[in-house]
Amino acid sequence: MLSIEELEATFRSAQAELESYSEQVAAKYRAMIPDSPGWTGPGPDPEAAVARSRVVSDTERVKIARLRQAAMEASLLLARARMASRFEGGEDG
Repeated sequence: MLSIEELEATFRSAQAELESYSEQVAAKYRAMIPDSPGWTGPGPDPEAAVARSRVVSDTERVKIARLRQAAMEASLLLARARMASRFEGGEDG
């Protein structure tokens, strides 16, 4: 069984991988479909954002979903380990 510290490291790693890949995909599509030159509002151009989300490939969507699932599973394992530690009277950091 992994220690709480190992589970925390696994969770942080999974979360970082998800964030990194998501940012790469977002940057790729922002470069392909930039905001309209006439867009002056705060944040991204909503029409461009919709267009970007429509063109994300199925492969990229699947990879993001798998990374998200891995991060959630690591989070659940960490939460279970922390609860078990509390019930056993140990410290969970």
